[in-house]
Amino acid sequence: MTDLKQILDHKPDGGDASAPTSSGSLLADRLRALSLVTEALGAMVRADCLALAERNTCIDAFEREADGLMRELLVEPSIIRLPARSYRALAAGARDCCANLLLAYRSCIGLAGYEDRGGKLNLRFLRAAGRFLKWQGLARGPAHPALWAWLGAALAQMRADSGQGGAEPRMPETAWHSELTRMLAIAGSGYDRIPIRALPALEVLRRRLLPQCELSMQPGGDWLLALPLDASSAPMRPAAAASDPGPQLYFSVRKALDSASRCEAALAAGVTPDLLGFPGLERDDLHRALSHLTKCWGTAGAARRSRRHGVDSDVYLVSGQHAIHSALCDGLPQGIVRCRLVDISKHGARVLVAGHRGGRLEIGDLVAFRPSDGSAWHVGHIRRVWQEAEDELSLGIETLAAHAVRGYLDDGRSGCDVIVCGPLTRRSSVRLIAPSDWSGACETLFLKANQTVRKIRLDGRAALTDDAVLCVCNVL
Repeated sequence: MTDLKQILDHKPDGGDASAPTSSGSLLADRLRALSLVTEALGAMVRADCLALAERNTCIDAFEREADGLMRELLVEPSIIRLPARSYRALAAGARDCCANLLLAYRSCIGLAGYEDRGGKLNLRFLRAAGRFLKWQGLARGPAHPALWAWLGAALAQMRADSGQGGAEPRMPETAWHSELTRMLAIAGSGYDRIPIRALPALEVLRRRLLPQCELSMQPGGDWLLALPLDASSAPMRPAAAASDPGPQLYFSVRKALDSASRCEAALAAGVTPDLLGFPGLERDDLHRALSHLTKCWGTAGAARRSRRHGVDSDVYLVSGQHAIHSALCDGLPQGIVRCRLVDISKHGARVLVAGHRGGRLEIGDLVAFRPSDGSAWHVGHIRRVWQEAEDELSLGIETLAAHAVRGYLDDGRSGCDVIVCGPLTRRSSVRLIAPSDWSGACETLFLKANQTVRKIRLDGRAALTDDAVLCVCNVL
């Protein structure tokens, strides 16, 4: 094993992010720097010889080093522009580093001389827990097995120290009140679903709206998340809350959401609000971040559109337009993945896929799946990727078509293969998925599908993925 003193004395070198470098070299440098800090924290936790004062000194040093590295991952343009899979690898390194930092704080409790005067150690643990939740989301999981139990113990001690152990619950304006508010804001901001390019804008927006977020012991009528006072489970949204819960902390974003909605309206009108006046942020990224946050914090993010139905069946899954076209034509193309469908609803589905098979799947990818004993292909795009276990990914898919077919779209001079997302009934609307680089020369087109030819009118189109657009057409 590496000598403990050698690890603790080593200063990780993150390199110069501004220096010309390839994306592969940049990724390797940052992964190595994160790995060194993570290894050092792990060695410190395992070292029984370290006294409390020495542990605190080590934690301070490594936490400062980790903060600098992670701040760079959130704002450095050359890192933000990395491919999604590469950025997820960096996020996983940051997540593991944060997990060892949590372990380091826990290793101090119970040592000779331990006394958390003023709750400083628990407060730092709480800050580290919020940081872990952010990187856990950006890495797409998995959930920490002991985080909420540790957090419950920290909250119990902080409440006892503030004289609330057996008293009627109240919510004083203290440092740990502020840290809890910050942690719940992170937990409710959908870091597992944010487009990486919009991440710097989300960070700025969340921090500037944080003073308008509120934490209370009373539920009110507009709370976003509820955390059991003993932190026996993760924060819950209203739809998942128990009918007769015990004492809970309620996190409300009503005022912040109102401000975000006004900012979104101002951006749409071509005005950059003072709240978002931050150098280096592009308007498109601000708009993406605002749209994402208002969805996460609003009622659309708190409730499902349709009821889920639990199932357990084998399905075949393919990704990408070319593979989907082949599947709709040939049945089982190359690159098909066998996975398990675990729930389905009118608007979506959730499938579990082995990690080594699903490692290339990302949020936004266009996919199609069908039961192993069926013939109808469901088409949709991935809205959520989450690592359930060491070698298992959960994919949340928004359904665009429950029985898709392949078609050919022609404007009389050029054409393209498309995915038809509904029946071709006269005087009705139908959605088509077409390549983003195809643009018809006229609004009136001809669509061939199911051995018939229909005349259609293009009413509108919107970007679906980087290489696909969703067209809304009227069947004439």
